[in-house]
Amino acid sequence: SRADASSVGRAGDRFRRQRLIAGFGPEEQARLGRATVLISRVGGLGGPAALSLVAAGVGRLVLHHEGVLELEDLNRMILMEEAGLGHARAAQAEAALRRLNSGVEVVARSSRITPAEAAAWLETVDLAIGAAPTLEERFILNAACVQARKPYIDAAVCGEQGQILAVRPGASACLRCLSPEDPPWEAD
Repeated sequence: SRADASSVGRAGDRFRRQRLIAGFGPEEQARLGRATVLISRVGGLGGPAALSLVAAGVGRLVLHHEGVLELEDLNRMILMEEAGLGHARAAQAEAALRRLNSGVEVVARSSRITPAEAAAWLETVDLAIGAAPTLEERFILNAACVQARKPYIDAAVCGEQGQILAVRPGASACLRCLSPEDPPWEAD
């Protein structure tokens, strides 16, 4: 994979330290380098997840994040910079991630994920992460993952409360199981 190809460079082996972790050796690193992860929104939660995956050497990362960067985004969107104000968030995230690890393939879409896109992407990804600020987007990705039987991680923050949910379709509850009715939601 591209991530594996860039693992050995001027300073030595890029992923040596993580392979020192018990149970995570060369085979696991190679498997990570072949993996594809979809992230819906790369703001305050999805951005750190994307950074960690790219730093660890995931092979391919697919990002969906609509809109342009606004000043109020900069307190939480760590993949963005002041120079990018008024420009597409997805393109900035893609550029930041490529600077971190040029061996990882990053595909960025400047759009909100739709049910059709989610279904299509889930044919090629190994894991999906939903970090959208809207329940609608999170439910779309949850439903597509359950349908495709792909693992899903849902992450959300509202005020001072945060939640993370790991979904293994067919083996665990999903987001809709925990919230069969749409709960009240505040945009900010």
